[in-house]
Formats: sequence, C-alpha cells, structure tokens
Amino acid sequence: MSLQLSRFSLFFVATLVVGGCVGYGGVGPAGSIVPLGAMQQGHDMALAVQGDRSWMLPEAKGEALLYTSDLILDKVFVLSFPAGKLVGTLVFPNDPWGLCSDNMGDVFITRFQTYGGVGQVDEYQHGGTKPIATRSLPDGESATCSVDPTTGDLAVASDGNSSNRTNIISIFSPPLRKGAPPRTVDAPNTMASGPNCAYDNHGNLFLMTLQYTSGWVLDELPSGSNTLVPVSLSGVWGGNIQWHGTYLAMGIPTVDHVKISGAVGEAIGVTKLPGERKDFDGDYGPFWIDRRMIAAPYNYPGDRRRGKQYLL
Repeated sequence: MSLQLSRFSLFFVATLVVGGCVGYGGVGPAGSIVPLGAMQQGHDMALAVQGDRSWMLPEAKGEALLYTSDLILDKVFVLSFPAGKLVGTLVFPNDPWGLCSDNMGDVFITRFQTYGGVGQVDEYQHGGTKPIATRSLPDGESATCSVDPTTGDLAVASDGNSSNRTNIISIFSPPLRKGAPPRTVDAPNTMASGPNCAYDNHGNLFLMTLQYTSGWVLDELPSGSNTLVPVSLSGVWGGNIQWHGTYLAMGIPTVDHVKISGAVGEAIGVTKLPGERKDFDGDYGPFWIDRRMIAAPYNYPGDRRRGKQYLL
C-alpha cells in the first residue's frame, strides 16, 4: 500500500504526497511529527465498496484528499483528509503502486507490471476519475514517484526486471501529457522491491535502495545532474523516505530524522509510531507526513489477511 496527500483550497493548491517515491512533505522541527488518529475506518470502508468503475463524490474536488493504493485489489481509494471519509475509488486493470502529486494538485499513479509488461504512469486531476495523461516507462516494474517542487519534473523509479537488474530513474518534464521522452538515470540494483525516492525543496532527488550485500543504501541525484552520489548513513536503518522541511524522514515504525550534509546523513531525531514493525503494512513502511501529522497503513488487529489495514 502507498499513500498520497493532495491538498486543495479556493485560493491556492498545495500538494503533499504519501508512499513510494514522493515529494515535499511540509515543514517543522525534528520532533514535530505526531500520529494522525482520525482515519481508522478508511480502508475497511473502502473494502466494502464493490464494483469495477471509478467514482468520486462531487465534494472531493474542494477537499484535501489522501490517496492510498492497493496492489491486490487493483484500486486506489480516496479519503478526505483528515476526516478519513471515503469519497472515491479509482479502478485499474493492473497494479497501481507509487503515488505523488504536483503543485497544481494533480496526482500521479505508477502501474507495476511483474510479468514482462510495460510499466506506466497515469496523471489524474485532483478529485478526478479519468487520467488526463498516460506515459509508458522503460521498465515494467515501475515503483515510486516524486515531483520536483522547483521545476515540476516528475521522477519515476523503476525496479530492474529479471533480465536487467539495473534500476532506472525516469524524469519527465511537465506537463506529462505533452509526450516528451524522459531523461533516464541508471540506479543501483535492489534486493526485493522498487527503490524509494524523494525530492528535497532544492530539487535534489534522494534514492533509497535495498542492496543484496550492503543493506539499505542512500544516493543523491543533485539537481540538474545525471550522476548519483552515494550518501553515507550512520545509525539508521533505512526504508521508505520522505522529505520533511529540512531533513529526510525514513523508516517505519521508528521514523528517523536524517540531516543531509554533503555526502553524509546524520540522525538528528526520531519519532516512534505506536506498534511494532510487523504491525505495519508493507516490508518497507510507506508513510506520509503533513506538517504535524503522519499517515501510515497499519495492519488490522487480529486479521493477517493482506488488504485488511487501517490508517494511523
């Protein structure tokens, strides 16, 4: 499961993203992240909705929305934020995965293909039910995405397939629908899942991958560059990453606050969510931060079945 927050107002549109490869996640000091507690009903409500057509309540276009994807059900559920009311469902023929949004409120959804198909990324308007643009990706196993807050560029990280284990970062210039080919950057191989990524507020892209021999590895793609630069980490586990104002937040349920200085990442704080690692959906803990709140998929108590989660 991945998460994405798209924020709308009558005067401006500011977007926040959850899960997968994501963008700018708000501001605040290292200790400012607290659990969001009003959304426990969200995923159970979504599971009760049957049907093969996308739908959205009219009210959704004027609300802040939290998008959450489900690879098993091939759906993206849309909840009002922070109330947690189910206001829409997007239905896909296959595997919606990574989620991110731009500064106009448009939401990008990557499509994960596991058996030789072509990966895709779809663009939806805030509260929309039909894609306004769809682009193919150079690798079938598209995973996560993020939007550069300085340029609007869309980065999509893809996991190498069985014949080519090199990960690929595809960077599309806006708007996606104009059809220009992306520039691509080869990235380190990953162990079991697509790489996690996040732009900072200066247009630098951070990429977290799980290596066979060395565990979690963090790299930085400086703004305007095509060359990844290794970032040394000390005392942190790794996992899903989000940019939060002045530092990278990484991991779940212990969220480390990591300040990046040159080629070194230093832990400057930590936030502990309730529960243990096994209690959270996904091996790498997708989450999203909105100012002083954090949303994460959490396994439903007493039920081990995949797809039975609620949101913190």
